[in-house]
Order: sequence, then structure tokens, then C-alpha cells
Amino acid sequence: MQLGISADTKGFEQTLEGWERDKFPAATAKALNGVAVLVRRADRATMGVSFDRPTPYTMNSAYFQAATKTNLTATVNLKSVASKGVPPSTYLLPQVEGGSRAAKPSEIAFRRKGILPGGMFWVPGSGAKLNRYGNIQPSLITQIMSATGSHWKAGYDANRTTRSMQRNKKQIDIFVGRPGGGHGPLGVWQRMADGELKPLLIFVDHADYKVRLPFGQIAREVYQANFARLLNEAMRDMLILSPSLGGGQ
Repeated sequence: MQLGISADTKGFEQTLEGWERDKFPAATAKALNGVAVLVRRADRATMGVSFDRPTPYTMNSAYFQAATKTNLTATVNLKSVASKGVPPSTYLLPQVEGGSRAAKPSEIAFRRKGILPGGMFWVPGSGAKLNRYGNIQPSLITQIMSATGSHWKAGYDANRTTRSMQRNKKQIDIFVGRPGGGHGPLGVWQRMADGELKPLLIFVDHADYKVRLPFGQIAREVYQANFARLLNEAMRDMLILSPSLGGGQ
């Protein structure tokens, strides 16, 4: 995902003369890069307010490629490559555009193993331990995959007794189903030693998001509020620093 920031300055450039016209492309590039820095800062501020405990990786997901005097476009991007897991350009897309998100790798794996019905998604249950950023630990997903195996276990596993658990206390009793005689929400549950059921994952039909990171709107507002000022400052600085014009004294 990327957003180009450029300026249509042809009309203004035609009014310049001499040294101003020579310095104008470099000044424009400097101003555009200044806007890109501010856009990235505004993106981070929006994430901090709109997202629930965003990770440092998410907070640092926006970066920019600088404009030059021969390429007057600064590009703000969301990282599209990740050493492991899903890159920000993918998992943040629903936050930028709204609508449904793509399936997580774990959801794809669950569907392949027959744990998660096709077209459904999972959300954390109240019994799942979350990390400080509000996310499920990857170790829990691995544990669920191991405990539930490759088959749909909505029948006998959902009806295992406390006595059977007590016979093998080391066994982690995790099953997929609808507890309460089929009236509970469909998901992954853990039966504790005392018989209590804790929901680890709840299966839902939709995983829809509202726009919480309006990438394009943020860039437009930052550009409109700052580009003219930054361009004037860049031109002024180049005048001061130009030896041929008496600057740099």
C-alpha cells in the first residue's frame, strides 16, 4: 500500500526567474519530504488513538520514500514485507478502507484442518489469555491446533465428563463445539479440571471493520495545511545559503 505526495506547481514556477527557477525543484522536493514526515507522524498519532494497544511493529509500519529534484513525488508506504506473519499492508488494509478483512494464516490452517467452518473467522473468547497488546499468544493457537487435531470434534468431546478429566489431569481438554446442549456459541472451548468451560476462540460469520486509519484523508489534510509553508521555508533557506546571492555569510 502506498500513497504518492506531489504538487502541481507549473503555474507558479512560470512566474519565477533566474536562480529561483533553478532552485525551485530542490526546494519543492524538500517541502514534499517535509510533508511526508508529517504524514507519517500523523499516521502514528491516529493509530495510537484509534487502535487498541497497537504493537510497536504496527506503530512503525508507515515509512516514506523521499522525493528528489528530478522526481517530485514523496511516497508514504505501509510495509508490505514481514520476516514472519502477515505484513502491515495486508492486516491494516481493513482499517484503511473498511469492510471485511482477509483470513488470518491461523484461520486458513484451521479451515484446512476442519476446525473452523469455511467462510467463518475467529475472535478471542473471554477465556483466552492475551498479551499486553490485546492479542492472543501464538503458543495458544499452536496448542489449539495440537489439541483439536485434524477433525471436527463437536460431538463426544463437548460432552466429556469431569470424571474423565480427573483420570488424566495432565491432558488439556480443548474441544470445538457448542456447549450447553448446542445453545452456546460455536468456538474452541477449554474444560477446566472443575468442569468449568472457558471460551478460547469464538467463531463468527463476519470480521468487518470501520475505517480507523483514513490514510488518504490524513495525507491530504497534512499537505493542505503544511506544503505552502514548507515550500516558502525551503526557498528562503536556499536563498540564505546561496553564495552567489550573498548568502552564507
